[in-house]
This record gives sequence, structure tokens and C-alpha cells, in this order.
Amino acid sequence: MEKYSKQPIYLKLVAFLKNYIQNNMKKDQKLLSERDISLRLKISRYTVRRALDELEKRGYIYKIHGKGTFVSEKSPLTPLNDIYSFTDHMKAIGKTPQTDLLEFKIFNSDSFLASKFNIKQGEKVIKLKFLRAADKQPMMIERTYLPYEKFSTLTIEQLTQNSLYLIMKANFHQTVRIVNEAIQASLIQAKDAKLLKVSCDAPCLKVKRTSFNNRHIPIEYTYCVARGDQFIYNHNYLHQEKDEIG
Repeated sequence: MEKYSKQPIYLKLVAFLKNYIQNNMKKDQKLLSERDISLRLKISRYTVRRALDELEKRGYIYKIHGKGTFVSEKSPLTPLNDIYSFTDHMKAIGKTPQTDLLEFKIFNSDSFLASKFNIKQGEKVIKLKFLRAADKQPMMIERTYLPYEKFSTLTIEQLTQNSLYLIMKANFHQTVRIVNEAIQASLIQAKDAKLLKVSCDAPCLKVKRTSFNNRHIPIEYTYCVARGDQFIYNHNYLHQEKDEIG
């Protein structure tokens, strides 16, 4: 390690460990302990702890109290503070946001949703369908699915008073720590075109989001359809360091 490098040592360690994880480890594989990494690399435990905390924020690892630190998905996930907020965005550009709950449903999961929540097919899930508008103009449809086991007492009244993530934290002690999002350009299908007040096959953005709690357990799956003529999905990704320890 270069003695006078301008980059903090813990960030060099972040880059080194990130590279090692991506090239040598598998999802859910256990990392060496903080102490072992410190001894092997001859770096202070404080530096190792800072590096591991940063890797957890970036979504490369997750920690389970009393068990250790494990590898997350191979692709970097998005820290919660970088998640796009429709309400904040609309307010920032001078529009009045509005969210209407169109559907609240409890049903038995199919194979797709079961795989998203790592549950058995047939176990209950909750479906929420929201219509988001700005200045009374429809902008986006969100279909959100939650594992019933973790949110069994969720009510419509709660959803009319607070945002979903606030309810998760305050009422169910579930904090969204990391999300994984996929975005693609597409065309709006007939079932959504009427609600969004556009013609069938109008352009749109489709966003699929899986959210994880601080134990890297999936607690939300959301599928969004946003009007392409009115909506810009603006997302700032966390810069990833490229330097390695050397």
C-alpha cells in the first residue's frame, strides 16, 4: 500500500474486497471475519470495519448478527438514499403530487412471487396498486407486493396516512436498506392505458424493484409503469472506486 496515497486506506480496501467478492465468491457465501481480514492484510480493525460498512451500504455484502458477513447479489445494488422519490421529484419541479390506492388484496402467491420473497408457492402475499399523478395528470401506476407474514396487520387506513416505507419502519420494524432496480423502455398495455389516459402502445418506462431489509431479506417487489411522454426517471448511482490496494 502506498504510504502517501491521497485515497483513504479504507476506500482502497473497499475496492480490493469488492474485486475479490465479484471474482471469487458466490451469493450468500460467508466472508472472513473482521479480525481475520485485519491480520491477513495487516490493516487496523477500525479500517476493516469502515470498509465493510461501506460495502454493506453499496449492497455487496450483508450482515447477520451473531453469524457473520455474507455476499449479496453479484451486481451492485442501490443504496436507499439514492432511490428515486416521485413525490420529492414532483415537488422539486413545482407540481402537486397525488397518490391514490386503487387496490388492496391478499392472495396466494404464484411461483414468480414466491421466488421473489424466498417463500413457498401458495403462501400469502399482499398486493397494493397505486396511481400516482402530478397536477391531477396521471403519471405512473405502481403494483407493489409484500410478504403477508411480515405485514399481516397492514391496513388501508395506514396507507392513507403515511408512505409505505415509513409504515414498514414504524409499524413493522422493517427498514428498507437496499434495493435492486431494473429499468427498460417499453409500450403501455391496454389495461394501464385507460388509467394513464394515453393510447395503447404509447411509450413508457417500466421499473422493477426488489427491496431488502438490513438482513438482506426481500420485503417488497414493485412493478411500475410510467408515462414516457410526461415522466423522466432520474437516478444518480453511487460512484464505485476502481483503485485497489497495492
